[in-house]
Amino acid sequence: DGDIDDIHAYINWYDHSIFTQFNGEFQQRNHNPGRPLISQEMSSGYSNNETGHPVRFYTQVHQTAQELVGDLAYEYSDPAYFMESQAFITGEQAEAYRRSNDQASGILHFALISWFRNVYDSKAISPYPVYYALKRALQPVLVSAELWGRHFYAGTKIPARICVVNDRNEGTALQPSVLRWQLVTGSGGVIASGKQNIGAVPYYGREWVTPDIIVPAALPGGNITGRLVLTLEENNRQVSSNEYKIVLADRQYFSPAINAPVVLVDAAHNMQAAFDAIQCKYTPAASVSEALAKKAKVYVFAGLTPGKNVTDAELQQLRSFIAGGGKVLLLDAAGAAAQLFPEHVKGALNFPEGDIVNMDIPESPVFTGIAPLDLRYFNNNKRELPAVCSTALSLQRGSGWEILAKHINVHGYINGEMDQRAAYMSKIQGATLVKISGKGTVFLSTMLLDKAGTDPVAGKLLHNLLFELNR
Repeated sequence: DGDIDDIHAYINWYDHSIFTQFNGEFQQRNHNPGRPLISQEMSSGYSNNETGHPVRFYTQVHQTAQELVGDLAYEYSDPAYFMESQAFITGEQAEAYRRSNDQASGILHFALISWFRNVYDSKAISPYPVYYALKRALQPVLVSAELWGRHFYAGTKIPARICVVNDRNEGTALQPSVLRWQLVTGSGGVIASGKQNIGAVPYYGREWVTPDIIVPAALPGGNITGRLVLTLEENNRQVSSNEYKIVLADRQYFSPAINAPVVLVDAAHNMQAAFDAIQCKYTPAASVSEALAKKAKVYVFAGLTPGKNVTDAELQQLRSFIAGGGKVLLLDAAGAAAQLFPEHVKGALNFPEGDIVNMDIPESPVFTGIAPLDLRYFNNNKRELPAVCSTALSLQRGSGWEILAKHINVHGYINGEMDQRAAYMSKIQGATLVKISGKGTVFLSTMLLDKAGTDPVAGKLLHNLLFELNR
C-alpha cells in the first residue's frame, strides 16, 4: 500500500536454498520500476541466547533446524554444528545480494538478538559465528567469492568468480586494487597463494574476475578442511577481506585401496569418471543378468529403471542373489528400490533443491573420514545449485534396514494434529542412504555419487561404501 516494496523472506529456513539467490533472483522477482526494493526482514533462522542451539520452538514444533543439520539440531548435540550452518547460510545470502542485486535499495538482516550469547548481560555478551559472517558480508567494500560446490581435488582449479562491490560510505570510487588469495589449512598454514590486479570500481559498482586458483597436486595428509582466504588492497592498504571453508583432497584420501573384484552396470552412463577418481578398477557389464554371471565380490548397479533398462525377471534375479548372500550397491536407487524391496520402500520423493544431506548414523563406517557437515554442496564445477541428492526414498516402518542418511526439504511451519504433521513430514523428508542386511548386504543410495569425479567427499563416500561391501 506504500511507496516502497518490502519483501520479507526466510531463505534456507522456510524458503528455498541460498543458492537460488546467487543470480539476482531477488530483484528479478520483486523489483518494480520507479519503486525502491528493500527487505527489512531477511532471516536465516535463530540461535538461542544461552548455548547457540537453535531456538527450541523451531526444533521441536516445526523441525526447520533439522533441514540444516538433522539430529545435530537437538540439545544433546554440540551447538557448534548449527551455529556453523546458520552462519554459512546467513553470510552467503548477504554476499549474494550484494553481488547480484544492483536494482535493490538495501537489506536488513533478521534478527540481531539471535546473533549473540547473553544478550541480557552487558558484561557477558559475546558474538556467535553468524556475527562474524555478517561482519564480512556487510563490509562497505566487499570482496566475495561466487562459489557453488565446496569440495575440490588436488591439482584442479577452483571455479570461483570473485566480485568486488563498492558501497563506500563516502560515495567515492575504489582505485585500482590488488586481489590476493590463499588456500590455507585449518591451522592457517598457507599451501597456495596468488594475486590479481583489479581495475577501478565506481561507487555502487561491481567488478568481476576469475583468478586461476589451483589446488596443489599433493596435500599434507591427503585431505584438508581449510579455507579460501581473500584480501583486497588499495594503495597498499587492506580495504576488504573474506574467507570460505572448503575441503581439499588428493588420491591418498581413498585408502585403503579396494582390491576385490567389482562388477559395474552403469545404466546411466555417468559413473566411469567417479570410479576412476577413487582408483577403483571394475569389470563392466551391460545388464543385471550379465553382471551376475560374472564372479566378483561386489556388484554395483547404477541407474536401473524398470521398464527401461531392467526387466522384472532381472530384478527378481537380483533380489534372489542378495538373499543368497550377495553384496550390492544400488546407485540412483529411486528407480528400482520400491520394486526390488517392496516390504521396505514405499516409493521415491523428488527434491530439486537437495543440497544438504545429514547423517542419521554418523558412527557408521561408511562415513569414515567424512565430517558431520560434509554431506552438502557437492561440486561439479558448474554454476548451478550444488546438489547432493535429487531424490530420496520413502520407507515403510519395520525392521531389517537402517537409514544411514536423509534429506529434509526446506519448509515452513508444520501445523495440525499429530497425524497431519506426520503426513506432512512424510512428504518432505526421505532416506538418501539405506543399508539392508540379511544373509547378503545391499546399500541403497540416492546420493549423487556420480559427482565423485569432481567432488572428493562424494568420492570418499563411494569408496567407503565399496570398501564396506568388500569386508
